[in-house]
Amino acid sequence: MDRVTGLTAFFHESGDAVFFESLISQLYIKHKKNVDKETIAAAILSNHRLSKSEPNSFGRLGLYQYEPSSGFTTSEEFETQCIEFLGYIAKGYEYRENPIPGNEGSFHIRKGRNFLYPDDEDVWYGNYEGFFFRRSELVKFFPELENNYLIDDTSSIGTERVEEHWRGREYGWKMIIGLTIALSESSSDFKFPTSNELNMSAIYRKIADTLAIHEGIEVKENTLHKILDSAVKKYAPNFLEKISNSKE
Repeated sequence: MDRVTGLTAFFHESGDAVFFESLISQLYIKHKKNVDKETIAAAILSNHRLSKSEPNSFGRLGLYQYEPSSGFTTSEEFETQCIEFLGYIAKGYEYRENPIPGNEGSFHIRKGRNFLYPDDEDVWYGNYEGFFFRRSELVKFFPELENNYLIDDTSSIGTERVEEHWRGREYGWKMIIGLTIALSESSSDFKFPTSNELNMSAIYRKIADTLAIHEGIEVKENTLHKILDSAVKKYAPNFLEKISNSKE
């Protein structure tokens, strides 16, 4: 095997990082006619246990923190909180990213959609850090992902995507952003219950899920988030100002 060094080594390692939401979404898209996301979370846990009990046969399926500066790191304590979080998802709990500025990347949970009391809808609890898998490990347990592009590559996503010279782009982007704004105002599902602030991540997640379920179009939520954020900044500055004012 050729030795990977220099910048190639960095991109090789960063390309191996798969965020837990990306994995769940990709497996859901692959098997959407047969399983739900609760079953997928349970399957991930089952394979993780298998990697622990028979490491010589299946290899490792680790749960990692990932930063470009430090690479993949983990510990028994960190893996324990990841397992607990996946366990809640497997039981049908909902999760959301922490809405408090500065705490992005951590997640709260709540007990499903059928609430015993109406006020329970506003009760989110726990604080679980988002985590990553390694694609090189995943494909040994989920071979159906071998040919899927699971890399969370954000290096090429930015305002330049909005600037691409495709015919009718101005009209097209304005219409897309208009539909995004309409979606944001159509349901309380896209607002944080306690603050009534707009939850753009929930909007992008809904768009990605809708494309996957109805059209079979696979769009990573992180990629969609960055592309639409760029478009909002360019074509809907008043809407962006409205969001910023609601947070003050």
